Amino acid sequence: MSHSAGIRRGPGAVRRTVTASGAIAATAMAAVAVFASAGSSAAAAGHDTAHASTVSVQSARGTRVHVVNGTTTTLYRNYSSLSHGVWDDGTPPEAIDGGSQVVWGSHSSGVMTGTEGYARYSLGNAGEVSLHWDNPYVGSNSYSCTAPAGYSCARSGGSGDNAEVWFTISGSGRTAAADRGRRSASAARSTHVTLQNRTPNEMLRTSSSLVHGTWSENLLPPDHVYPMSNAIWQSESNGFMTGTEGTAVYNMLNVGTVSVSWNNPYAGSNGYSCSPPSGYTCRQDGGGGDNAAVTFTVLKR
Repeated sequence: MSHSAGIRRGPGAVRRTVTASGAIAATAMAAVAVFASAGSSAAAAGHDTAHASTVSVQSARGTRVHVVNGTTTTLYRNYSSLSHGVWDDGTPPEAIDGGSQVVWGSHSSGVMTGTEGYARYSLGNAGEVSLHWDNPYVGSNSYSCTAPAGYSCARSGGSGDNAEVWFTISGSGRTAAADRGRRSASAARSTHVTLQNRTPNEMLRTSSSLVHGTWSENLLPPDHVYPMSNAIWQSESNGFMTGTEGTAVYNMLNVGTVSVSWNNPYAGSNGYSCSPPSGYTCRQDGGGGDNAAVTFTVLKR
């Protein structure tokens, strides 16, 4: 009897086993389908964010900054910083070739916060392009872009919590030079300084100051002077029967400092000095007149 009972239970047990196995297989197949669907969604999301920066989209506030250099002159970065937030994938590039476009971004990094940043680029001997973006947690987004005389900076876009803004720089170097000459002539005394770095070392500005006069618009000494490139700045008188005088000091990493001074008084002769580190020379060219232009060239011996 016991054996017969075992036979009777057998088919039912087999059917139950098969049924249980089928249920397990169906459950496993469903799980695979869910994971496959999730994988496909993740892959699609990864593809999308490759174009729109993962971090900015996930943050409360983010700004992607596009800069179009519509000039024939390479822009060299003088300065970049964030007042709020963090950079997306990297800081603004060191150089933007003429006729090219670059993009960078920043995003918020805390609860109920926004992002705000600055970037400044030198534009040949014309001066600086200064960019600013502000995407606050509360309030409207704001932007600014200033360019040297003879150039323009147009903005488009920039709305929303995760914003995309475009700055387009355009203009003519010849027009800029003419406008700069007219502006210098309006001051009783002015000095336009060009510092040519003809070394393999980057120069980092440690200080700059004026004893007399004021800095000309968009023509402050830049934070960096890259190897084999130029930096320009300008100061001018700002009072009756006054001149302009100033100093800029740059550090060459592991080498020493380069100190440049200029003095263009209302009465008397113009004076200049340039002190390079040991093993280097600094040559001065030009510098005469009430509205002077002087060039300092730093070379390795």
